[in-house]
Amino acid sequence: MKHEPKIHIIIAVILFIYSLILDIIGIILVIFLLDDFFILDFLGLITRFYFGLKGVKGTYDTFATLGEALPYVGALPLKTIGVFLVILEDRNPNSRIVGWANNTIGKLSVSKNVKKMVAKPTKAVGKK
Repeated sequence: MKHEPKIHIIIAVILFIYSLILDIIGIILVIFLLDDFFILDFLGLITRFYFGLKGVKGTYDTFATLGEALPYVGALPLKTIGVFLVILEDRNPNSRIVGWANNTIGKLSVSKNVKKMVAKPTKAVGKK
């Protein structure tokens, strides 16, 4: 069975260019020591909304959007990388880059590590 991509190639190119423009504006703002007051972050949610409408798993875009909200980390082109990985996964789910990204994000995932972080109850010291 052949995999049918959910995102058309023209829309994929438009989304990639849109996220690239947002990241370039963010880099220019950081160079001039200016702040966007989360305006670029809200504009970046348009891609996340589109992926949700199309039913595409946008894990990379979600992590990129969260990273963009962090001070100075948001100057990195995270949104462009996130959109690129979502489009790559949609068009070629067996790609080595997608496999590597899934493995990396899986290690960063909070839900898997919560069980390890919860302390087990121990006996109180001095009580028998």
